[in-house]
Amino acid sequence: MEFYFVRHGESEANKNGVIAGGGVDVPLTDLGRQQAAEAAQKAHALNFHSIYHSPMIRAHDTATLINQTQQVPMNLKHDLKEWDLGDWQGITQTELTDRILIQGLDPVNGETHDAHHQRVEQAIQSILNTEDKPFMIVAHGGTFVAMTKRFNIEHDIKLVKNCTIIHCERRVDGWYARELE
Repeated sequence: MEFYFVRHGESEANKNGVIAGGGVDVPLTDLGRQQAAEAAQKAHALNFHSIYHSPMIRAHDTATLINQTQQVPMNLKHDLKEWDLGDWQGITQTELTDRILIQGLDPVNGETHDAHHQRVEQAIQSILNTEDKPFMIVAHGGTFVAMTKRFNIEHDIKLVKNCTIIHCERRVDGWYARELE
């Protein structure tokens, strides 16, 4: 089994250096649309048969732009949505890292860490249960983190950059992920 994961193109929140999370639906920037078009060119050489995407506009638009070269079925999957950070939406990545990794906190008025990971796990498991051919997921950085934790996917990716294509493959001894050049 194999699939591809793509984080959406640069959004307005990315450009402004803040976290949008799942509670704020921000569009792609011009650079984000350009990144998606470049990802589409790279994706054209890949063998996948469908795209699953988050309902958030930044992921939906990235998936649509990638699909212009593929013309495969697109499937909205609500539970691929980014982590709802409640009152933390709009903070910087440094602040988010401090609150989560150092202080071990869950977002105030948001989704707990475990609830987010469980939601993403269920979404991806339902895709894996129905797909027998390679597919692509277009979602968010937080979705990738939750996915790799819940499925024990081994990787050396420090930061999921906008529109980087990541190949995920299940082998006999487990799941592995690597960035495609």
